[in-house]
Amino acid sequence: MIYVSRIDRADTASSDGSLAELLPASAGDTGLTAYYRQLTRLFSEHSVDGPVAYFGQLAIDSTAPDDPSVRDLWTKVFLANLAVASYEDAYSVLSSCPHLDL
Repeated sequence: MIYVSRIDRADTASSDGSLAELLPASAGDTGLTAYYRQLTRLFSEHSVDGPVAYFGQLAIDSTAPDDPSVRDLWTKVFLANLAVASYEDAYSVLSSCPHLDL
């Protein structure tokens, strides 16, 4: 019953169909970015390079271009792609990176 009332409340309260009213901490521009960054950090700590490249790229794509902390993500994604021998993706990261001194 409680879940049904929350779903009904979300359906009637939401103007755009999202669950932002129920999940305010993860809503907005930074919620998904923080999630992707956390996953990237966790996989990086355990040297699992495939997911580092994948979630790092998602974090870059969901981050504002003027964010100063995105530079570290570019480096992690580039090095992770090299580590898994995905040279074309590494080149793509390198050529797309706005930081010339990566």
